[in-house]
Amino acid sequence: MADDVQTISFALPFADAWYLTGPTAAGKTAVGLALAERLGAEIVSLDSMAVYRGLDIGTAKPTADQRHRIPHHLIDICDPAETFSVAQYLAAARRAVDDIRGRRRQVLFVGGTPMYLKALLRGLFDGPPANWELRKQLLSEAQQLGPRALHERLARVDPQAAARLHENDTRRIVRALEVLQSTGRSIVAWQTQWAARTPDVEEVVSGQAAVMPSEETRSNFDAGIEPTPGATASSSSSAVSSNLLGKPAVAPKSGLETGSSDQGSSAARVFVLDWPREQLYARIDARVQAMFAAGLVDEVRELLAAGHTLGRTARQALGYREVLEHLAGQRDLRATIELVARRTRNFAKRQLTWFRGLSECRWIGVDESLDVPAVLTEIVRAT
Repeated sequence: MADDVQTISFALPFADAWYLTGPTAAGKTAVGLALAERLGAEIVSLDSMAVYRGLDIGTAKPTADQRHRIPHHLIDICDPAETFSVAQYLAAARRAVDDIRGRRRQVLFVGGTPMYLKALLRGLFDGPPANWELRKQLLSEAQQLGPRALHERLARVDPQAAARLHENDTRRIVRALEVLQSTGRSIVAWQTQWAARTPDVEEVVSGQAAVMPSEETRSNFDAGIEPTPGATASSSSSAVSSNLLGKPAVAPKSGLETGSSDQGSSAARVFVLDWPREQLYARIDARVQAMFAAGLVDEVRELLAAGHTLGRTARQALGYREVLEHLAGQRDLRATIELVARRTRNFAKRQLTWFRGLSECRWIGVDESLDVPAVLTEIVRAT
C-alpha cells in the first residue's frame, strides 16, 4: 500500500468487546444497562450525536442517574460547532477501551450509529479529507458555468473519472476535481486501492488484517461527507443487495438470527434488537412526541442564545435540523414534529439496512413488552 495512504487498523480490544445495537427507539439504553450489570462492563457510547455537549433531549442521552449506575464513555466530549469524524471516534474509543480494560472491566458498546459499528468491527480507511475551500470554489464555478462545464474540465484532466459520472452529477464531479487537485491522484485510483477484499471475522479477531471500506463507505468518500445519521438512503441501499463480503444480505427473522454462517459471525458478540416494524414505528412516534414535550425546541433556542453554533455534523442530528428550520420560520411546530417523526422512521429503515449488511450481527427478537431479562437470556445463550 502506498505510503501516502493511511489506514486505521483493527484493534483486538474492539473485537473482544460486546456490542448492543439496533434502530432508534429500540430500547438499547434499558437493555444495555442491564447487560452491563450482568457482564461487569462499562458502556461506550455508539452514537455519533451523543458526543456533542448540549444536544441532550434529541439524542436521548442516558440520564445522570443511569450514568451513575453504570459508567459511560464518549458522551459530551466535544462542542456542537466541531466536526467529529469516524476516525476521531475510533481514536477516542481506543482510549476508552484501554481505560476500561485497565480497571479489569468488560467493554460494552451501546448505540445505533451503523458506521461507527462497522468501523469498530472492520476498521476504517482514512482517505484524503474534504478540502472545503476548494470545494466552495468549485461549487461556485458550477453554479456560474453549469455542471456540464465542470464535467468537460474533468474529462480533460481525468477522463476515467469523467466517464463514470453523469454530466449533471455536480456533487461527484466537484469531489473528483477536488481530490485530483488536492492529492494529484485520480479519485478512481483511490477507489481502486480501496477495492481490496474485506477480511473475514477470524482474520479481524486475530488482528491480522486492516479493513477496507464497503461500497457505501466509498460512496460517502466520493461525496466527501462524514458518515452520520443523516446519510442518504441511496448510500445505504447497497447493503440490501450485498453485504461487505459480497454475499447476499439476509433480512432478519424473529428471534435470534446470525449473519451468513460462513462469515464467522459466531466469533462476534454483536446483538441487534429487532422489533416488528409497526411496533418500532409506534415507539418512534411516541419518542418524538416525548422529546418535544420535554423541551427540545427550548433546548435548541437556549443553545443559540448562548452563542453555540451547530456545526456541519451536529446540525444533521435528527430533530435539531428540523427545529432550527422551525425557529427560522420555515414551518410551524405541528408540521415540524410530524417531519421529525417521518424522518426518524426513515432513518430506522436505513439503520436496519446497514445492520443487515454486517454478517457479525445477531438478531434478538423483541416485542412491545420489552422483557429485559428475557433479552439478556437470549444474548447469554447466544454466546
